[in-house]
Amino acid sequence: MLDFLAHYSPDAFSSKASIDGEDATVARGGSTTDFGLAIARETRFFTIRGSVTATYYGTSTELTASPARGVATTGSYWAPSLGVQTQTRFTDRLSANVNAAYTFNGDPNVRNFIPDLFHHEDLGNTADVGVSLNYHLIPNKLVGSVNYNHTFADHTNLNYPEDVVLDTYHWGSTNDVGVSLRYVFQ
Repeated sequence: MLDFLAHYSPDAFSSKASIDGEDATVARGGSTTDFGLAIARETRFFTIRGSVTATYYGTSTELTASPARGVATTGSYWAPSLGVQTQTRFTDRLSANVNAAYTFNGDPNVRNFIPDLFHHEDLGNTADVGVSLNYHLIPNKLVGSVNYNHTFADHTNLNYPEDVVLDTYHWGSTNDVGVSLRYVFQ
């Protein structure tokens, strides 16, 4: 089975950092577009799927809190990704998914307009691995899942050529655990 993938997220909501005790938004401040190709092989008890995608992050704007209240504009960039997903079906109702992906993050340029500072972001690449256990409460209609995902984040550098004292370097990883309930309308 061969799938072509496309996804577009418009710049519908403003991006704002937490300022003076106000909550931040989770919006990016710019549009995002994904393109991809996936190929899969499905049998009665097992499915494997490989994918290649490219995500285009359009120019974004954020109301910032640091170093002073102002606006930061991030240039557009591409982030290609490779992934593999599997599903093992133990019974008609119980299955497990295992997935892995590697994303080659971009290196956007950012300008804070107050104060007028330019910096370059080397975002570092990420590797994700995840598992989930799925149960069909109503076969092929209502599925509950318990999910775990771990992201290995490569180092990220923020380089300020105009003021190297502000240069930062960090890396880390994250763990996400969740539950989901999906219903298919037919």
